[in-house]
Amino acid sequence: MAKTNKRRASLQEYPGKGSAAAPCGCHPLLATVAEGKHELSGEGEDRVEQEPERAPGIDCCAVCAGDCASEILCVGCATVVYCSEQHREEDAPNHGQVCEVLRLMRAAEALPPLNGAADSKAEPQQESVLDQPPVYQGTADGFRVPGAAAGAAAAGGEAAEGAAAAALAEGWAVVMPAKFRAVFGGAAGEAAEEGAVAAAAAADGAEDKAEHPRKKARKAAADGTAGAHKPAAGKADSADAQLLLAAQLADRTAELTYVYTAAQALLAGPAAKVAAAAARAGRALQLVVLGAAEDAELADLAAWQVVAAALDTDVRIVFVGPQVPERLAGMGAQYGRVAMRFVQATYDEMAGGKVAGVDPSSLDGSAVVFLAFNPGFTCPDYDWGATLDAIGARSAGGRGGAGAVLVVATNTRVEALMDCELLLERGWRPAGGAEHNPYTSLQARQSGTLANDLYRKNAWLVAYQHVGQQEDGEEDGEEGGGRGGRRRRRRAARSGGPRGAAGRVARALLDTLKKPFKGLMRRR
Repeated sequence: MAKTNKRRASLQEYPGKGSAAAPCGCHPLLATVAEGKHELSGEGEDRVEQEPERAPGIDCCAVCAGDCASEILCVGCATVVYCSEQHREEDAPNHGQVCEVLRLMRAAEALPPLNGAADSKAEPQQESVLDQPPVYQGTADGFRVPGAAAGAAAAGGEAAEGAAAAALAEGWAVVMPAKFRAVFGGAAGEAAEEGAVAAAAAADGAEDKAEHPRKKARKAAADGTAGAHKPAAGKADSADAQLLLAAQLADRTAELTYVYTAAQALLAGPAAKVAAAAARAGRALQLVVLGAAEDAELADLAAWQVVAAALDTDVRIVFVGPQVPERLAGMGAQYGRVAMRFVQATYDEMAGGKVAGVDPSSLDGSAVVFLAFNPGFTCPDYDWGATLDAIGARSAGGRGGAGAVLVVATNTRVEALMDCELLLERGWRPAGGAEHNPYTSLQARQSGTLANDLYRKNAWLVAYQHVGQQEDGEEDGEEGGGRGGRRRRRRAARSGGPRGAAGRVARALLDTLKKPFKGLMRRR
């Protein structure tokens, strides 16, 4: 390969936090995917530049993007296409990092359910308040509330010391049902299980003290006999069974990632401050989910109770977006402590009073957090300008109070940095760098543009607060080097603003990545 340009750079070359490693005992299908592993030759770059609709490795050669007289497939995954053996060999170092995951993805798609095993997803049902238990424990299929999982781990005492803090960091390992531990283990998950057992044992202790010793001995013997015949929970007895279990976990987390990501964001950072302020004032926390769609944020409505249970507060959610389905548009729903409203419109249309039945003044409460999942702020196919302007106009930041909070989840770190650049220019300050989301979807997806490009939904998380755009006079003052200018420069550097590291990295990435990456996002 005489000339090779990375169409998407490896994120490990730039400062910032990398994605977390998969827990010990993780099935390869659920392992952390490597981002930005597709490379094109110079000839390939030129071809894609002239014909943006080409998809290297999918409908043309993965290296040169040329037509294939006779397609040569990777022998490992039988997925990626090359025009020659030479190009297949040249691409081996990059393709080798995603080949096994691609192979398992195809195998999982072709694998029939074993022994009549049903899909792990529970069909969402409208629930009345009277039918629900006093305390919401988790989803119908056994995914627990993050705070409850951490509390169970802490109940284990010294053996689970620090598990409550680790619960947020480890994510799925501490909230998923025990049957999935065979394919997705984790230290915090084991601690949570031990803590739950210890808590149950402590609860039974009081009864045991009052029980006659002979009765206790008979009960122990009976329990031991039953335990000898009990199969180990969650253990799959074949490679196909493990693959099926891993695929079920991946599919379910692809639906639940939106709910648990919201809970994660609301338990830390600026969004947590909004939630705490609402709780102190005795008000319901208001969430506005931007760009909601039926196969994403609306896939499991009942699961949004996880957010209210994790925060122990009432929650009101407005799902707004052009892709809200007709069957929900204009409707409301109640799931336990969560009240929902569905609006088929853009946020700026709703805030401007253009949607019948929606009072714009109800959106002015200070206890509001905006959530955007894979919004594509910099994608040319979408225009978020009016929505961002409407949120900024309603932000309390312009009136001297705390500004609106916006939580953005993206599929890749490159997208997170590109969104950061755009939002910085619109007066949004990131609370920190792009963080790996412990509740990212575990379902690996292949880009529709580059065959070696794999990603996961909601893999990166950034929280922003609206601070308003700087006036020209303020910029001049900074250039003048006065005390106020120096103070603002230090504040911008600390916050990762335009003069901080995040801004510099974002601009450097944009110079080399924005043009080709727009095409990638357009067809994802």
